[in-house]
Amino acid sequence: MKDYKKLKAADAISWIKTPVGKIIQRRKYDPNTGQPAAPELTAYDEQALLAEKTDNASQSATLTERDDEIDLIIADAKKVK
Repeated sequence: MKDYKKLKAADAISWIKTPVGKIIQRRKYDPNTGQPAAPELTAYDEQALLAEKTDNASQSATLTERDDEIDLIIADAKKVK
């Protein structure tokens, strides 16, 4: 999930534990009415995040912001009980 840090700071992220894994739920709102809209659900896949981080390291040192975001996502996932 892109912009995880900003969304977390805005309190727009919730974690959901399921019998088979974890899901990140992003709250969304209709820009015209301000009413809640259907949330965006993203499956948490630690292996995919770590692979992305490895790819970032081989591509450019400027991707450290995304690496920090990946570290934050993984740390938050470990807190979900």
